[in-house]
Amino acid sequence: MNNPTRRSILLGTLASPLAARAQDNDTLGTLLTEQQQGDPGTPPESVTIDPGRIDALTSAKTLGAFRERDAGFGERLVAVSERFVGFDRTKNRSAITDFLDLFDLPFEHSGGFTAYCAAGLGYVAALAYTEFWGRTARTPSITRLRQALPVIERYHFRPTPLVKSMVSDARKKGRWRTKPKEGYVVVYSFDGGVYNHCGVVKSVAPTHIVTIEFNTSNGRRGDQRQGGMVAERTRRQGPLVAGYIATDIPAMP
Repeated sequence: MNNPTRRSILLGTLASPLAARAQDNDTLGTLLTEQQQGDPGTPPESVTIDPGRIDALTSAKTLGAFRERDAGFGERLVAVSERFVGFDRTKNRSAITDFLDLFDLPFEHSGGFTAYCAAGLGYVAALAYTEFWGRTARTPSITRLRQALPVIERYHFRPTPLVKSMVSDARKKGRWRTKPKEGYVVVYSFDGGVYNHCGVVKSVAPTHIVTIEFNTSNGRRGDQRQGGMVAERTRRQGPLVAGYIATDIPAMP
């Protein structure tokens, strides 16, 4: 009999009562589950993580010597995100799988597809840094991409599959903002005050923001319920926007 892998164990526990109760609770159980929503009124999708594993991948404490900081990270983050606009789970499964592989997450589980709005953002951030450091391979390995995660956490935002964890870290490090800026991470609350979606701000207008978002719909007419794609969106600066994470504020030593 084959030994179970971390992914198979995670896959089997996603629908468990413990995982379901772990939503928005940082202390209960080994796993944490978050419900994410790509648009208002659409059915939520879940992502379940092992917080210890994510900490091991992203914590700045795991990196002995920090590499050069990208002063133009926000602009680079937008540019790299734009390359994936139009990708979806049906036509570009391998790319979406890569987003999730970065954090040891399955493409789907017993409850449906794994939500990837935050995981996708983390992936493009890691890719942006890999290219900034001069690693020009067309598709960097997951191992190489993971080397960027602690640097992104220290200098820009916490790369994690959970939106709530991104916000908690931003508040702790003084990166939480109420006004948008190009290259900032935008965080939405589409359902009852819970942080459940995110994206990157591409441009800012007086009443709207243009964003690039992962695991959303294309925002056009027609059936938007399936989502699952990377899309450029124009959204109103209103109550559905919970706030922004400043990506140009390094953490204090």
